Parts: sequence; C-alpha cells; structure tokens
Amino acid sequence: MRRLFLPLIGLWVAAVASPAMAADGNSSCLDLARMRTTKPVDNRTIVVTLRDGSFRKIALASNCIGLKIQGGFAYETSISQLCPGDIITVLGGGGDRCGIATITPLDSAEAKSLLAKR
Repeated sequence: MRRLFLPLIGLWVAAVASPAMAADGNSSCLDLARMRTTKPVDNRTIVVTLRDGSFRKIALASNCIGLKIQGGFAYETSISQLCPGDIITVLGGGGDRCGIATITPLDSAEAKSLLAKR
C-alpha cells in the first residue's frame, strides 16, 4: 500500500504546483495561436506581441548568433505551444540553434523599452 501512496502524493503535488509555477511566468509556455509578432531585441531576447495586445519576453539560454541581424527564427514543436527547453533556429546565415530559457510576461512599458533598443 505504501508504494502506491507515495506516487499518488507525487501526482497530487504536481497537479497543485503546476498552476502556481505557470502563474509566476518563469516556466510558462506560449500558445502559438496567440502569437501575433516576434521581434528579436538582441541575440538573447525576443519580444512577442500576442493577439490580445499583451507581451511576453523569450529569454534564450545562450547567445544565439545572428538572431538580431537575421530578424527571424524557426521552431519545431509537437504541441501547439512554445516552452522553455524548446529549440529555435536562426533563419538564414549559419542557422544557429538556441534553447529557450524562460518565457515571461512583460508590461507595455517594459516591452516598449526593449523594442526601442532594436
């Protein structure tokens, strides 16, 4: 009986913790259907504008050479979301591949400040 009890507690903890982790914005995924535009700010940061006018920041795990210059990237996912841990590929040039570290919400002022750096 104890062997069954511990995995059930683990499932319960995962179910309870998941919404809280997503709410903090540090480990949330981005629904692809909600994305309107993506704009690389530099080789490690992408600002995403959503269809509802809100913003998200994609922070990459490492410097993604050519991202800002090329201005675009591709991704491949088996679900309809882009999540931390997924890989993007810079379009054109060498096609550097980089992992997504975090996807976090941005308020309008933060988004405008980042986009002004482009």
